[in-house]
Amino acid sequence: MSAAIFDYSDMSRASNRAKTVADRMDAYADDLQRRISEHLDNYTGAKTANIYGAERAITQKIHFMEGRSADLKQFSERLDALVDYCKQSDQQVSSLISRLTGDFKTRNDISVNPVWEALCYLGVASGNSTDLGRFLGDLLDKGGNALGEAWDRIEFWYEYDGGKYYLTENLAAALAIAASVASVLAAIGTILAGGPALAIAAAVVGIAAGLFAIGNGVCNIINNCRAGGQAAEDPGQAKRTNDINTGADWLRTTDNQALHNLATGLDITETALGVASLVLGGTELVKKGYTWLSKKPNLDIETLTFSQIKQGLSNGNWKTMIGDRWSEIKNGASNVFSTLRSGDSTQIKALLKNSLHAYKTSVMADHIEAWDNIKAIDFSDIDKLGKGLDGIKHFTDLMDGIANDTIYTMVSNLGLNPIATGTHDNAINLGELVDFGKSTIDSGAEIKEILTPDELKKITKRMHDLRCAVPAG
Repeated sequence: MSAAIFDYSDMSRASNRAKTVADRMDAYADDLQRRISEHLDNYTGAKTANIYGAERAITQKIHFMEGRSADLKQFSERLDALVDYCKQSDQQVSSLISRLTGDFKTRNDISVNPVWEALCYLGVASGNSTDLGRFLGDLLDKGGNALGEAWDRIEFWYEYDGGKYYLTENLAAALAIAASVASVLAAIGTILAGGPALAIAAAVVGIAAGLFAIGNGVCNIINNCRAGGQAAEDPGQAKRTNDINTGADWLRTTDNQALHNLATGLDITETALGVASLVLGGTELVKKGYTWLSKKPNLDIETLTFSQIKQGLSNGNWKTMIGDRWSEIKNGASNVFSTLRSGDSTQIKALLKNSLHAYKTSVMADHIEAWDNIKAIDFSDIDKLGKGLDGIKHFTDLMDGIANDTIYTMVSNLGLNPIATGTHDNAINLGELVDFGKSTIDSGAEIKEILTPDELKKITKRMHDLRCAVPAG
């Protein structure tokens, strides 16, 4: 024999949800009628097949939404009626059981301990039979229903009424702005502190790129808020508005060709800054690689020149250096495998302990150094101020990465320093390699996007015209 169990709270919530969705569908159908269908009806020009097709599609959509709304309203009404019927049936069954129980005890001369019966009555019956019990029970049910309904409304607001644009999207954009502001301040600190030309050049590029990123972040937040306001009435337009993440994207939403040209100029400038930053970052990686290859980990990479690198690698020295390093890597790997194959638990534990210590030190080194530099900020000392701003940039970049690209941030930060050894500043970690690779891919994609076939044709034509304009000889 099967049993049916009815949860009145869940049934009431389902009914309320059905009503809410039905109201949304009615509002959406009315919006389609008002904003699109009426404009098509009032069109006085010659109607093409596309216009007739649009009218049919809109009419079908409106009828579909109205039909689904009617179905949901009917479902809600029937669910409410079912709840009322179930409650009435419960009351009838309760009365019947009480009467049959009394008759059974009377016929069979069954007596019940009055104390136990009183306790049962107080614990169960009074909750249903007394005004206070019913009031408290109803209040508890209503409280649970109210909390459930409030949570449902929050979920609905987040998913369909713009909440995700106001909260999640804006949080990510705000963290990106914070990271960019920290980058600009850190770059200014580097310039004020002075130093090698390479560091100054990187700081100048960083300031320009940071200002671009701040401007784009502000545009992103503005359009996220616009998308949030549009979500309830026009979710499709809200999605398109949310995709406007930069100033250049926003300029391209206009019908002004001059603004479109300005957007292209902004893209080209931003791409150029990205390429410049990539070149400077690649230069630093080459210098770090040389310090590792030459077994000179304490070289000052900021003053190290390519002439010195060329001289150090001349006369076949690079072959010797690579051979030595490769031998060290093979010997190190061989020792690890030998220890594992030996089965000596003491040696294996020591190996794992040393490896874990090295891993923790590598992972935490950047974070610890950044935090120490922040605590040591001294506005009267340019060098400490610059390092402190770099520390702030480190953590804002970390939070920005977690919000916008979690997997990439994990890969960048959870790596040992397997390539370069020695002083921390000269060590190449996995994050730097991932950063360089990602920047290379991003820069290539941006260049490909800007240099479309049409743009390449224009550039080629200009070069041809310029060559023809120059007199021969």
